Amino acid sequence: MIYRMMLVDDDVPMLSYLEQLLPWEELGLRITSSTYSSIQALRLFKEKEPQLVITDIGLPQMDGVELAMEMKKINPDVRIIFLTCHEDFSYARKAVQISADDYLIKDELTSGKLKESVLKSVSHLDELTSRMEQFSDRIEIQRHKNLLKQSFMKQVLSGDDSDSMKQLGLRIGVVWKKDYFLMAHGIFNYASFAAHYSFKDLPLIRFAIYNIAENLALGIDGVSVFQDEEGMILLIYNYEKNLAINACERFAQYTDQVHQAVQQYIKVQIRVVVSNPFQGVKSIGAIHSRLKQYDSDLYYESEPSGAMQDWKPAEWLRTPHMTTGVRASFLAAAREGNPELLLELFDKSLTEMKENRVSPSRGRSESSQMVRMIEFELGYQGESESFHYYFLHSGRMEETLELIHMRIEHVMGLAEHSVMMFSKTPRLKVIEDYVIEHISENITAVTMASHLYLNPNYFSRYFKKLTGMNFTDYVHSLKMDMAAQMIKNDVGKIEVISMKLGYSDRTYFSKVFKKYNGVTPSEYRH
Repeated sequence: MIYRMMLVDDDVPMLSYLEQLLPWEELGLRITSSTYSSIQALRLFKEKEPQLVITDIGLPQMDGVELAMEMKKINPDVRIIFLTCHEDFSYARKAVQISADDYLIKDELTSGKLKESVLKSVSHLDELTSRMEQFSDRIEIQRHKNLLKQSFMKQVLSGDDSDSMKQLGLRIGVVWKKDYFLMAHGIFNYASFAAHYSFKDLPLIRFAIYNIAENLALGIDGVSVFQDEEGMILLIYNYEKNLAINACERFAQYTDQVHQAVQQYIKVQIRVVVSNPFQGVKSIGAIHSRLKQYDSDLYYESEPSGAMQDWKPAEWLRTPHMTTGVRASFLAAAREGNPELLLELFDKSLTEMKENRVSPSRGRSESSQMVRMIEFELGYQGESESFHYYFLHSGRMEETLELIHMRIEHVMGLAEHSVMMFSKTPRLKVIEDYVIEHISENITAVTMASHLYLNPNYFSRYFKKLTGMNFTDYVHSLKMDMAAQMIKNDVGKIEVISMKLGYSDRTYFSKVFKKYNGVTPSEYRH
């Protein structure tokens, strides 16, 4: 197996030396990126996802130990090998604390020593890969059993009470011989899921919730765990009436344990709706449909879970709620770059839907369309379908509003990650951080607008209003402040500083430096 590797060193000749020092492919490694900048290394780490990083410790801006710690936060399994020009105990101690594979002195570095360290790292990666493969095999075995369970439940939900259905139940260990049943439906809170995971994790997290429910059911006779057609857990309790045991109370305790365990171990919230007691396997399909409808009718309620008891299906209005005038007010707030007003409008709109008894599906659909119009208005080109999947499946109004919160924040560039809660932190900090991370590149207003998912014209107007200067002048100003600091600290030749700040032409660099600092770089140094 070939693993991905990254090299980081601010000494460019050293980078070339490392690239040629060993036959990397023969050792099971491929260099996917190499850089002299710790800031750029962190960005490339997120993009390329290397499994081994060989880094110098004495890097400017962010030293190698700090860089490794940030990388470990992103991927705790990444292997690290440190290089340094001098033997420093404090560095070595820090390296050990973050579980680095080795700590090598550059002056004593040989192909033999580096190969020995690299092979140790590859051995660790092989061991991790082996464990993951074994885990995948167990999942495949369990998945085959789950396919049989899904087939069984599909027959049960259709009202099938045939011998073939019962035989299939025997194969998977489900035997319902008692008279009474209770059923519970466990459904995602998609806002809590989106706060911690990406869309591709959805099947894995559903499987994890299913496993938690099944493990907790082992100590309760008569409880069976299934997944419905959408991957949500379906809990069925088959029991006999017994004056000594309160079946409803016992089942409620179990469903509460599932709810708490999922929140504790997976950091995802689920809501659980529970049926009234009923009789007969043939009733399961009808009760399941009623549970789903009952859950839908609770959309505007603050309680996430509940039992059907004396519930009767609600009557909803299905007429459109958002008029042309209402939509225009949303778009005006988007053009103004006013997220606070947008959130107020969504809150007001959903509250009115609740008061007017607008059907939950209609309310979600109209709100989703409005979010799409805002995305289009702002020129947002990022991934959208996973969010709208969460949105259209949100089961409570509070969950819908939380998802809107995340989306407006993300689309309008107020946060680096959609998992962050909304705040009024100025976007200038986000812009400045991005410029610093890409300081060696040519950053334009179009580049910055793309990063913030904004229309370039809107971004230019917004930035001018925010700072009183155009974006190009701002970037030059920031770079020239850094150049002056680097020259003052004598970090290298002016040509090298020029290249590090993204200026390939030294003459142009000197011209820009004089414009902002009053003297040329050479005059500033002396």
